[in-house]
Amino acid sequence: MKRDRLGGVNLRLCALALLILASTGSLAGAITISFTDVVRPEVLEDASSSTVFKPTTTEFDDARDINISVSFNETQTIYSPTSGLVTSTECSPGQQIKSGTAAMSVDANTIIALATASPLYRDLSIDDEGEDVSALQKALVDLGYMVAVDGKVGRYTLGAVSDLLGEKSTLTTIPISRIMWIPSASANVSSCTHKLGARVEVGEALMEVPGDISGASFAIPTGAVPGERTISIEGDDRSFPVNADGTITDADALQVLQSAPSSPQPRSDGTSSGDATDASTQSRTVEASWVLADPLALATIVPSALYDIDGVKACVQDAAGAAYQVEIITSRLGKTLVNVTTIDGVAAEPREVVLNPVTGVPCR
Repeated sequence: MKRDRLGGVNLRLCALALLILASTGSLAGAITISFTDVVRPEVLEDASSSTVFKPTTTEFDDARDINISVSFNETQTIYSPTSGLVTSTECSPGQQIKSGTAAMSVDANTIIALATASPLYRDLSIDDEGEDVSALQKALVDLGYMVAVDGKVGRYTLGAVSDLLGEKSTLTTIPISRIMWIPSASANVSSCTHKLGARVEVGEALMEVPGDISGASFAIPTGAVPGERTISIEGDDRSFPVNADGTITDADALQVLQSAPSSPQPRSDGTSSGDATDASTQSRTVEASWVLADPLALATIVPSALYDIDGVKACVQDAAGAAYQVEIITSRLGKTLVNVTTIDGVAAEPREVVLNPVTGVPCR
């Protein structure tokens, strides 16, 4: 009875309030009052039991930034092939010198750096033969010239060298005084001995470059996904194979590392020196990326879909009630990346997974 009286009072108060508002012009037009039953919280539908999430497939290469420690043999000295006054020079410590490019000019004659298996020791003319000719031809092929590596000087060899030296007409003799031997296709200069305007003599030291690579390796990052890996070296868009222990023996990779830029060397004040080459030990640190050779196709789900978690193993359930065993690989931007298999081991991926499953079906 008390509840009914309170209800009646409440209705009368509401009606009175509406009449007052209407009389003051606060309400315009018709007023409709609707009474509905209040739903108790305990009878609300459990949304979590019916909410589903559609997984998406993500390619995952587990990329890791690494620092490759490159060690070199003793420095090599580069010698002048001619005598005269240095009229231009590209030599400066840290500068990269490349085969097939102008290294300097002496008496206004361009000197080309050229990486051959062994230094050229004589002028070469048409029909000259020998291993030095083959070495020259191989170096020209490496630079993109279409010449036969037959060990005999022909018109194509003469034409290629003439073009390399910037001559307008084909030379009849290849002058070794215009070719400076370097030990590799490219190298970072350690030191220079002759500045612009200095006089140089044939056979005199011009610069020093690091020797051949004696070793290259990096520390294996922790927590990496198992699998065959490759590296991409800073400044080069190719991928190279690496050994499981972090050593690098691939010939192409070593060639790139020979002249790869050094990663910045941190100073005590927090700034960077821009060069991580240690002249005393002939070592260098090079930045690279270490990735899976065959990226994984992973399912991206929300963490609340996982249940029965045991280490990296867990379960998910689809809307039809089927259970899937998953392997947790990593997390990214609030999502979990997993490898999915069905209970019988057949690869599969559910179209939908249930979030916050109340009673998870066993998956293993």
